[in-house]
Amino acid sequence: MSSEYVFTNDTPVVQLDAEIAFNGLTDEERLYAHYLSKSCWFGSIVCLFQTSPESPLIFTLFRRLFAEQSVEELKALAQSVAQFEDNEWRALLVYLSAFLSNMGNYRSFGDSKFIPDLSANKMDAFVRNSTAFCNNQKELEFIWTNVKQRMFSLEKNELSLAFAPENLVFNSVLKSCLVPNRLLNLLSLIEAGCCATDPKFVLTRGDYSPLLKIANKYLLKAKEFARNETESQMIDQFIRHFQSGDLRRHKDGSRFWIRDKKPIVETYMGFIENLRDPAGMRAEFEGIQFSAQKLVLKSLRGRKDGKLPWPKEFEKDCFLEPDFTSLDVLTFAGSGIPYGINIPNYLEIRQNEGFKNVSLGNAITAALSDPKPNFLSADDAKLTEKYIIDSLEVQIGLHELLGHGSGKQLQIVDGKPNFDSEKTINPLTGDKVDKWYKTGESYDSVFESLGSAYEECRAESVGLYLSLEPEVLKIFGFSGAEADHVVYVNWLSMVQRGILSLEMYNTTVGKWGQAHSRARYVIIRVLLEASPDLVSIELVEKSPEDGNRDLSIGLNRELIASVGKKAIGDFLLKLQVYISLGDIESAERMFDAYSQVSNDLEHPFLTYREVVLERKKPRKIFVQSSTELLEGKVVAKKYASTHEALIQSFADHLRDNESHLTLRSAQLNVDFQQLYDNSIGRVVQIKAGTGVGTGIIVSHLGLIVTNAHVVRGLSHVNVIFFYEYEIKDVLEGYDSTEDMSEMKGQVVYVWPHMDLALIKIYIKSDLFYDCDMSLSEPTIGEAVMAIGNPQDCEGAVAVGMIAGHYQWMTNSMDNQQFIHGMNSPENRYIIHSAPIFQGYSGGPLLNSTGHLIGVNFLRALHVRCAAFAPDVNGLLYLY
Repeated sequence: MSSEYVFTNDTPVVQLDAEIAFNGLTDEERLYAHYLSKSCWFGSIVCLFQTSPESPLIFTLFRRLFAEQSVEELKALAQSVAQFEDNEWRALLVYLSAFLSNMGNYRSFGDSKFIPDLSANKMDAFVRNSTAFCNNQKELEFIWTNVKQRMFSLEKNELSLAFAPENLVFNSVLKSCLVPNRLLNLLSLIEAGCCATDPKFVLTRGDYSPLLKIANKYLLKAKEFARNETESQMIDQFIRHFQSGDLRRHKDGSRFWIRDKKPIVETYMGFIENLRDPAGMRAEFEGIQFSAQKLVLKSLRGRKDGKLPWPKEFEKDCFLEPDFTSLDVLTFAGSGIPYGINIPNYLEIRQNEGFKNVSLGNAITAALSDPKPNFLSADDAKLTEKYIIDSLEVQIGLHELLGHGSGKQLQIVDGKPNFDSEKTINPLTGDKVDKWYKTGESYDSVFESLGSAYEECRAESVGLYLSLEPEVLKIFGFSGAEADHVVYVNWLSMVQRGILSLEMYNTTVGKWGQAHSRARYVIIRVLLEASPDLVSIELVEKSPEDGNRDLSIGLNRELIASVGKKAIGDFLLKLQVYISLGDIESAERMFDAYSQVSNDLEHPFLTYREVVLERKKPRKIFVQSSTELLEGKVVAKKYASTHEALIQSFADHLRDNESHLTLRSAQLNVDFQQLYDNSIGRVVQIKAGTGVGTGIIVSHLGLIVTNAHVVRGLSHVNVIFFYEYEIKDVLEGYDSTEDMSEMKGQVVYVWPHMDLALIKIYIKSDLFYDCDMSLSEPTIGEAVMAIGNPQDCEGAVAVGMIAGHYQWMTNSMDNQQFIHGMNSPENRYIIHSAPIFQGYSGGPLLNSTGHLIGVNFLRALHVRCAAFAPDVNGLLYLY
């Protein structure tokens, strides 16, 4: 199978060694670190739900399998009963360790799907013969039935996380537990087919409450060991944020984090990076914890005005000089570990209050241990091996601090411009600026999906540009010949990574799938455009080493400071001016042109991409130490560099004897199969003209509840049963098909205010009993199941949880808006997270005990995964 969609068996596991940093902590600091780490790990499970619908199921499946049997027992089972070969057993372990490391079945770097490199039939036999399956057959049958197809599927619309038509995974990618300070751009959603032409948003909350409740439990314990009031207040704000979803609380927590200067144990957590969201908006959960080795603490200060190639009018009015620190990762819980970070990501805080920049020293060391980088000459490879870590420390520091930390956005603030509109000159045209950000606009809202790659490209370019400054290199401790080597390796590795980035280009749809990769490729195009003598790339048809195709990359060392610097400087000026002005049209035109991948350009880049894939080396997977509390003291547990050990590490990270994690957010502790079997007999399909909806029989008198909009304007509809009934069960004189699979129903009542309607079918009174309804208050976080008839899939099921209640909608019947906002007790709606869509309208919403609690409706004017159901109390007004 193509390695593009699998993690191959040679995928290495490397230790993220933080032993020195951990050993330097006091007992209280270790307790603080331990509880923060547990909070981060439990919070990170949210990533599963943000990645794909099947990821929580896959996680739960393997968690159950490995909890019931040891690795050795499972291996024996796989090889004896399921006929696994040794390489297939290893493929399963590699898949699982990759899944855990990426927190889902899509790569954190590249956002492409990966599947197990083994037979689905063998996997089926393995699961069904496991002890976990035998001990809890109904639950495991439900999980496995709902996940096995998508675990192995490589349908075109599942290959990557992107908007339609590029390959859409319409899972939770538009969801967050936050109430964001900016909503997705409406036009992009309309173009993606998510919204009607006059869309509105309904925000829901509570999807991740059970997991964040556990995270908060450990934050409270960590607070007991905070070393100062600033850390205590930071934790307080994070707790309030996770409880309420209020973004202001996270911003306040970030402010306290900035004020906490040089702590021994650093932590930052929440919904932080938006790199994986196709719209560049939704942030993914990350929990980060690191500690400084006191000998490697540095300060990166001394930036001088004029070093960057744009006028002072386009630079921040006041540059805040934060510390740049090299830290060791103690815990990085999320979908992937970067080499460095610049946070918080709130522009108003970064620009006016400050930020922190961190180089993750042990992540760099572990990731870059490669004695022979692809496509470099022997001399360049040797030099790179020696200086790659030094050069990356320089590049990351400049990238994070001065790349993401520099530049000004011209905008209207409190009704006034933050620039002199009469004197500020556009350096690209020589004229007065005529564009800026309007009130309410931000970089993300204007640049949308382009924003991440564009900003990463600017930050990378700043790193290259300023690395040529001798005084900057001295801050990092490099001068003379050593500094020259660091600069050369920095520029050379950027060129090499730009070519390696071609792996992330999707040739099927002609789109880039990863922001950093696209950024580095664009930089290569800029350098190639500057001079044919600066960068060389040659296709080698037969490598002297193995006879296969290869590439040879070269960089003219003598031209870096002249041709290279001018090319990057001119490019940076355009990048910054377009950002400052909010000139998305010019930015898009320039960036898209450089992003093109074709064999008709100055180099045959599509052919180069083929060679990159042929020579692709597996990406390293990190195994992190865990901490454990023994007799009041925290000890660290290191793991071997094996896939088996990595799997065990996650079991230890997520061990919680008090909470007994069962992934309630996935609602897999509910016997949905039994609920379905008990309920499907009273669920019907409604054929109303050319439309199709769902209904549920609620009374022995043959009353069916459905949505008003399903039957609007009709006096009769066709009712289709999933079960066949005998002709004698129909009351004499009423039409039905001979086999009783379908009969006519009369619309007897329509309540448009609640989008509810009653249909009467004429059947004998003993055929159905009255439906069980729950009149108790629905609880946020409670498991729910929706049944409906989407498209050609009759009797489909969607499961989720109650996210909240809602008591206001529009008062118009136009444009399919039926709900009137009355302040009456019956006008209540349940908001839930079950992923329903067209065809579920009118179908039942059942709680975990099988009681009817609402009737589903969802229209195109809502965010795709926001679903509603009138509270069952409102149904009582119908009959």
